[in-house]
Amino acid sequence: MRQTIKDTVEEFWSFEVVEEIGRKRAAPDSVDFLQEFLDLLGIRGAIWPVPSGRRAIEWVLKSTAKPGKDSVLICNFNCPAVSDAVLNAGFVVETFDFSSVNGSIDWGAIVESLKPEHAAIIIPHLFGVPYDFSEIIETCRSMDVLIIEDCAHTVGALIGDRPTGTVGDAAVFSFNYDKPLSLGWGGALLANTKALASKVQIPRMEGISVEWEYKKMSEFNAFLIHRRRMIGHESIFHRAMRKITRANRFDLPDTSIGPLRAALGLWQLERYSKVLKLRNDNANFVVDSSQNYSCWPVGKNIKPAWLRQKVITNLPHQGIAIAKRLRREGMRVGNFNWPKPIDHSQNGKETASHLLSRFGLDIPVHQNMSKDLLRKICHDLNGKDQKDGIIA
Repeated sequence: MRQTIKDTVEEFWSFEVVEEIGRKRAAPDSVDFLQEFLDLLGIRGAIWPVPSGRRAIEWVLKSTAKPGKDSVLICNFNCPAVSDAVLNAGFVVETFDFSSVNGSIDWGAIVESLKPEHAAIIIPHLFGVPYDFSEIIETCRSMDVLIIEDCAHTVGALIGDRPTGTVGDAAVFSFNYDKPLSLGWGGALLANTKALASKVQIPRMEGISVEWEYKKMSEFNAFLIHRRRMIGHESIFHRAMRKITRANRFDLPDTSIGPLRAALGLWQLERYSKVLKLRNDNANFVVDSSQNYSCWPVGKNIKPAWLRQKVITNLPHQGIAIAKRLRREGMRVGNFNWPKPIDHSQNGKETASHLLSRFGLDIPVHQNMSKDLLRKICHDLNGKDQKDGIIA
């Protein structure tokens, strides 16, 4: 019997919550939401609402463009939207790789790779776990390389005693449906210095009515229901049907944050500390249960704010097969983030990013995951057939 479960972090709220907010709340604007967002995280700086994290990256790069600096350095294991944003801003994409398949980064090697033509480096804080990139800060400043923290996966984590997003020059946050705070779509751009804030140019966006936003949120909710029903349907027939029904997918509007979603954001901020504790507890449960798989690394100076756990099994091919079985039972386990690295060329060898893209498994640890479901996932990943090999 196939289980019906809640699969990702958009289950932070239900559409009934959206309807209730639309009926009962005074309509705040994005300024109200973003001020509460900064207060909750203990962040100070200039912040703007944006249609998406991708737009935020694009606009901050365009705003800070300088002659002779035409390249941006990003992690090879990354969301394609990051690469698209760099290209749309008019820059060349250069990539760096992990130093091991478990996601470690050799910051000394990054320092050595920096060049005068680099305009910026984008730091990937993945799955709710930030990287301590302090080793590169002095060199970046001396070479005039902008440091952009990609906080799309990470809200509420700490690097030492500093909130993630405040260590670099700028930070990008996403409020997409599968992010720590979910407004369906949208994001924010944070500038940590007055000098940078004075340069940032955000295109003017039209105002959004509650009625228009409610209509779009209704369409978005229908998309989520369809998406959930497709978990585990990976036959040739179902893949063909997904292509045929492509038009039914939800296209994220290229707009700012309107009053309905601002109110939804405030509703989530009131509950975020409790939700974050549940996610962290679930992520740690996966770590504590590990016998025949390895989990995403957490640096000694890091306090994570887990979004999902990332694991790789001792026998990676068999781990992929186990994940398929779990999806058929309704559990969203698989290599969703991301099945291909930014640089698709392998040149005859598999780098750490290529291996992680092929074999790394996303484990849902959101607040609606019961310990019984997590125990089932961990038990299967620790199966007897996983004992005999380790990927280095």
